[in-house]
Amino acid sequence: TQSTWGIRGSCVVMLRRKHVTRQALTSFPEPQDGELIVKVAALRGGNIVDIETQDGISALARMPSKFNKLIWIKRGDFLIVSTESSATGPSYEVVHILQKPQVKHLQKTGLWPIAFTVKEDEAANRDLPPEGSESNSDDDLEPNSNHDVTS
Repeated sequence: TQSTWGIRGSCVVMLRRKHVTRQALTSFPEPQDGELIVKVAALRGGNIVDIETQDGISALARMPSKFNKLIWIKRGDFLIVSTESSATGPSYEVVHILQKPQVKHLQKTGLWPIAFTVKEDEAANRDLPPEGSESNSDDDLEPNSNHDVTS
């Protein structure tokens, strides 16, 4: 019976991980009381994320272990975090990792912070190279020192 328990124990872990992934990808969470939408500024490692609030305040947030090796984040992603006040100041814990469809849903419902809204003109200009420069130009590249140039 002990081997059965071991199998069941691992099945429970697999089911929990599956539900966490499904919830993160298919649900449309909205911030509740005491929760904020924040932007990832940097990854610190050890489940610590440097975040930026809509007020421009930088802080650290903790990622719960349920997200480990299931859902990956990078700089510029958006999160919903819960705020807790303590003697050392406010602390934040990640509640949801927002994907693109979830961000669009929050923008449609009017819950999206104005500070994180990117205008369409700015988004289009961000993808284009600066005026007067060609992206295919090799003139500004240094010659490869590993090859002999014979003319």
